[in-house]
Amino acid sequence: MHVLYDASTVLGHSGIERYSRELIAGLLRRCPDIDPVLLSTFRRRDDVQALFIGTRTPEVIPALPNMLMLGAQLQWVTRLMKRRTIARYSKRYDLTHVLSPVEDPRALSRFVVSVHDLFPLDASLEYGGSFRSVFSRSIGQYMSHARLILVQSDYVANSILERFPTVASRIRLIPSAASPRFRVEDVDATMLAELGVNMQRRPFVFVGRVDARKNIPSILRAFCALPQHVRQEHPLVLVLSGTTEDIEAFRRTYDTDIRRADATILLAISTAALVQLLNAAHAMVFPSIAEGFGLPVLEAMQCGCPVITSDRSSMPEVAGDAALLADPTSVDAIAAAMQTLGTDNMLREQLATSGLRRAQEFTWDRSAELTAIAYREACEG
Repeated sequence: MHVLYDASTVLGHSGIERYSRELIAGLLRRCPDIDPVLLSTFRRRDDVQALFIGTRTPEVIPALPNMLMLGAQLQWVTRLMKRRTIARYSKRYDLTHVLSPVEDPRALSRFVVSVHDLFPLDASLEYGGSFRSVFSRSIGQYMSHARLILVQSDYVANSILERFPTVASRIRLIPSAASPRFRVEDVDATMLAELGVNMQRRPFVFVGRVDARKNIPSILRAFCALPQHVRQEHPLVLVLSGTTEDIEAFRRTYDTDIRRADATILLAISTAALVQLLNAAHAMVFPSIAEGFGLPVLEAMQCGCPVITSDRSSMPEVAGDAALLADPTSVDAIAAAMQTLGTDNMLREQLATSGLRRAQEFTWDRSAELTAIAYREACEG
């Protein structure tokens, strides 16, 4: 079975991009009857192929336009060209898997869609540019026309059913997992020093996109509320991703909080460096307001790093009883959880052990196998 993908979704550091490339790698590794076909730009073809070295080699077709080829003012034209190209190729293959449901899907042939969350429909959450309006226009079309709707958590499934109750029979739950690259390993003091991290002072670490949902200002304020000795022993490190504009805006807006916390900010670090950081961390602090799955939680657990996360959306479902859960709307609650882990080494060790066990319940091999089953079902329908 040949399955078509938009390869622009596999390049980058966001949760959707990590999901996309790990899923395709799992299919290449575990499902010999599934042959992925990836559409890319000419410029990024080699980058896409390099992601899958060590597995079966997927077919990568350089057919998509560069989104900036006509300039920012005419990006709507480039987007239309891209949409028409994907639609044309979708007619040549058994199935198309839409990894991120943004563009109008009505011209696609038989397809399944991964819906990661419905947060753009929530007016209380901030979204810049035209993304909210584009998503709002397209999501109903996906619900109407997709052969199957793949979700990573019961939380997302229930969110969909609240708005689109007629699609219940087409939803398939397929949890994500952390990449096998996230693992317990010896800490390299030299690599950490290059990041500006002293391995003798195990830090509290946040990893994620600069986004209002990620609740980073509350982490800064909670850290500043900790006793001085805890802050000295466990400094704060923020590993941030996102556009240059978003990161610079965050730095300007929260400059005072960043300086008060004396927080180290790391940008665009390698996966190898991130794994080292998580192995050296005292705890991961991830009190997101809302997550469709929350991959950083499992990535930290798989490195033996204890986790503090939210008591809502998908977080309790993913973390189980292997993390400290806190109210993400309460700085005091986040600070209390950080102080608990900052001073209770026995609890920290318990969470590190239970987190490793919890992470082992999620694997990309199993996710790929379940996805292949969904593909076959979609093609039979």
